[in-house]
Amino acid sequence: MEGTSLKDQLRAELRLRRKAIDPSKRQLLDKSINQALLELVEQLHVSALSAYLPFDGEPDLRPALATLSRNGVLIALPVVEEGIDGKTLQFRHWDPATPLVTSTFGLSEPDSTDIVPVSALDLVLLPLVAWDQSGRRLGMGAGYYDRALCALADASRPLRVGIAYETQKSADLPEDPWDIRLHEVLSENGRFTCTG
Repeated sequence: MEGTSLKDQLRAELRLRRKAIDPSKRQLLDKSINQALLELVEQLHVSALSAYLPFDGEPDLRPALATLSRNGVLIALPVVEEGIDGKTLQFRHWDPATPLVTSTFGLSEPDSTDIVPVSALDLVLLPLVAWDQSGRRLGMGAGYYDRALCALADASRPLRVGIAYETQKSADLPEDPWDIRLHEVLSENGRFTCTG
């Protein structure tokens, strides 16, 4: 319980910090993050990735995603769906022409496109509220990504890359046993390999 309350406190503080970034500065930071993403995909010869659309002050990856889609990279976006075991995170095919619907969480999701299995992805881009150098990630608190990726937690593929601003970096985040660590983080400063 203590770890959860600390996570909640950190989550609130860091969401405010992320939202407080000046819009003109945010535009420059996002441009750097988009460039870093394009370089990463090229370096790793990625043919399929999952991403997400911006929410709650997250970096806007849409320019890079549009370029990657035009270049033939398969892109999937997360969709929270009701399943036998409750709500689960699935990844559905997306391109810039895909119709979107607004989920109950206020997120933009692809409407009725094909499911892309996690095992088919080379790269999973994860939204986050905070990160640390060992690869701990603080998300929004629902644990959807942790459950979606748990079967591949010890695998090197898909590569798990957090997308964040440097201001979201934390010295040392609390961790629960079910938390899935990041392999890398992309920020406005480029690519960072996690030590954990």
